[in-house]
Amino acid sequence: GYETAWSDWLPVPPVQTEVNVGLVSRAAATLTLSGEPGEAAVLLRFDRPVQISTVTAETVRISRSGAALAGTLTPLDPGAAADGQLCATTFRLDGGQPLRAGDVLSASYSGVMTYAGTESAGSASAEPLTAAMPFTDVAAGAYYYDSVLWAVNHTPQVTAGTSATTFSPGDACTRAQAVTFLWRAMGQPEPEPERTDNPFTDVPAGAYYYEAVLWAVENGITAGTTETTFSPYAPCTRAQIVTFLHRMEKEQAPATTDNPFRDVAPGAYYYDAVLWAAEWGITSGTAADAFSPYAPCTRGQIVTFLCRDMA
Repeated sequence: GYETAWSDWLPVPPVQTEVNVGLVSRAAATLTLSGEPGEAAVLLRFDRPVQISTVTAETVRISRSGAALAGTLTPLDPGAAADGQLCATTFRLDGGQPLRAGDVLSASYSGVMTYAGTESAGSASAEPLTAAMPFTDVAAGAYYYDSVLWAVNHTPQVTAGTSATTFSPGDACTRAQAVTFLWRAMGQPEPEPERTDNPFTDVPAGAYYYEAVLWAVENGITAGTTETTFSPYAPCTRAQIVTFLHRMEKEQAPATTDNPFRDVAPGAYYYDAVLWAAEWGITSGTAADAFSPYAPCTRGQIVTFLCRDMA
């Protein structure tokens, strides 16, 4: 599996009396995959340098739980081989949706050339992805378990919990927390410079939710509870959060007018938002025929709504 490579004589003292002997492996490259829940990147590691020009979407096909992943393959450790050919061992696939606990990564590859010119082909798969749950009050099997992991591992982080070891999934989420979670999930966009006027007397500059509220107002996600108040510490209701999400999604019209919920009346400000959310699987209500629009939205519910809409 190796061939001998002879070097030139060294041109500098001390005088060389023997030739350098190098071994160049002709073995094909093998591939391993890895990823982290909450991150969108997949790492590909070959066990020997491969020619960067031969690692493309056509030669390396990556799947997530059976669904093909598309994106840009970027070499992370490029370097030139002896013949000047650019090679690398590690590549990153960007552009996919955030990975989730339980996802299985797999890949097939062909036509990938090693630094020594050996064509490589094969397949690779990883164990189902797992992430350590930092919170003692989020039980495995809870409907919000994967969503909490997504929120904690998202970049930027959507929430760090209520302490280092608790998430408080049953606590009511405040309006300030709701728009902040949404803003972080969207990548913490800066409010437009010309729209930094703050209409709310109860949203002080420097508050953790200040920029999030200005962004939400600027994008028509909320207009506050009055013209001059936002009520940041009031509980965010289930109707309000699905309305925020619906407005963020540019108020997509539901495909059907079938309303499964007896407590969501036509004409209510949240009517279309609830139908849209139910249609897209963001919520199925609190019962088969009830949505409970005025009930406080819990922290477990809000990260679940966000994850289902955006992950």
